[in-house]
Amino acid sequence: MPLPRNIVVRASAGTGKTYKLVTTWVELVEGGGDPLRIVAVTFTEKAAADMRSRIREAIADHMKTLPTSEHGKWTRVLTLLPAAPINTIHGFCGKLLRESGLHAGIDPSFSILDEQRSLDLARESAVDTLRNEIRDGNVQVAELFAAYGLDGLVDGAAGSVEESDCGPRDDG
Repeated sequence: MPLPRNIVVRASAGTGKTYKLVTTWVELVEGGGDPLRIVAVTFTEKAAADMRSRIREAIADHMKTLPTSEHGKWTRVLTLLPAAPINTIHGFCGKLLRESGLHAGIDPSFSILDEQRSLDLARESAVDTLRNEIRDGNVQVAELFAAYGLDGLVDGAAGSVEESDCGPRDDG
């Protein structure tokens, strides 16, 4: 079943985004869509796992309303569900790059930088930059170093990198 257009759902928390995506996914499969060709993308691993779980529950509920003779199709869908492209943005893009990245000169054995490693790299970079600036005689950086110390400057620099991240936050 070809989808007449791509669907993007964007709304604040608790408005039914996941419900809409789950029902759309099940409707697409009901209409003949291949579960391995329906892409559902979200921001976090937790949200992707939740979506996959809710799809599984929706299929189980749907099967209760069907005659036993129609269960075979949905049993197959449940079998394929773990391989269905229900993922985070970075997970989906990573899969595409692993499959086709050689055409773009990307090593398929790359890894995706996680948040903690990103922060660690930002801190290491800040330390290296501060040391180089002081070594090269940058008086302003030396004065900042004297006023705030290495940890204070690194925390400030790494914190500004973290704050500049425009990705979604789960601040509770």
